[in-house]
Amino acid sequence: MPYCKSCHREISKFDTDICPYCGEESPIDSNYKTMDITRRIDQMDPSFKLYKSKSQKVCAILSMTFGYFGVHNFYIKKNSLGYIDIAITVALVGILGSVLAFATPLPVWLGYVLSFLAAWAIFLLNGFIILKKDSPRDGSGEFLR
Repeated sequence: MPYCKSCHREISKFDTDICPYCGEESPIDSNYKTMDITRRIDQMDPSFKLYKSKSQKVCAILSMTFGYFGVHNFYIKKNSLGYIDIAITVALVGILGSVLAFATPLPVWLGYVLSFLAAWAIFLLNGFIILKKDSPRDGSGEFLR
């Protein structure tokens, strides 16, 4: 985008006759040229790679199935949230499972299974929330497709 030579604000390249901000006549310098972006990117360079965005549906399915391991967050490159998911699962299953196993007349194994199912239900709900999000982003700031 060109800039007005008088007020130095960004203007459209079609505003060649008058600046919409300050009213300067002929605001664009006569030596202004647009840049051809295809010449700036060498597609034959071996280090050149196109970015392939992550899928919102895959992220939601990973959350619904393996969310307690934080897999969906590792998939979208949000590793710190993945570790937090693992810690939540360990704490929920460990604490709630111990309470259900030893403070109730339930068998020990059933207390831990019920707490694991509670953690799974939380991440199942999280998967539906990911599906309903309007424009989620991955860890790089790119939109999920």
